[in-house]
Amino acid sequence: MKLHNLKPAPGAKTRKRRVGRGEAGRRGKTAGRGTKGTGARNKLRPGFEGGQLPIARRVPKLRGFNRPQKEYFTLVNVGRLGDFPAKATVGPAELRAAGLIKKCAFPREAIPLAKVLAPLLDLAIGGALLVVLMIWHRTPLTAAVVAVPGILLLQLVFTYGLALLFSAGNAIGQMDYRTD
Repeated sequence: MKLHNLKPAPGAKTRKRRVGRGEAGRRGKTAGRGTKGTGARNKLRPGFEGGQLPIARRVPKLRGFNRPQKEYFTLVNVGRLGDFPAKATVGPAELRAAGLIKKCAFPREAIPLAKVLAPLLDLAIGGALLVVLMIWHRTPLTAAVVAVPGILLLQLVFTYGLALLFSAGNAIGQMDYRTD
């Protein structure tokens, strides 16, 4: 097998069909496009989907969003860093105390009380419904059946309580639980 022996597979290369060459042929006159209309005149605009609502109108208009973990930057003159003693740790709080930056803003978010109480209320309603259904079907209330919703409720209360504590501390600005 050499380069001069290579040729395309049979039927792979077909000649372009010539249309619109007289009324006697099969594809003469209207050339298979039908009579009149946009499709016959070759004037379909780009993005036209045959009358279906185009994708440019189906997709919602996204106007961007505000990043919750937005980073705040402040310019500090490097020459003024010489005012600090040698081998001193210089952070945002120290820069603010020295008057080199105006504010030390960290994004803080307070969890609304409704967000905390809604799952607890759902769990309480679910537990009450479970007990009512068990009484209705005359199922004995065993310790395990009663303990599972109680343990889940304690876990949720503890978790949301901690989240509320941290959130309140961050909102007040006295405690900062950031790791970076």
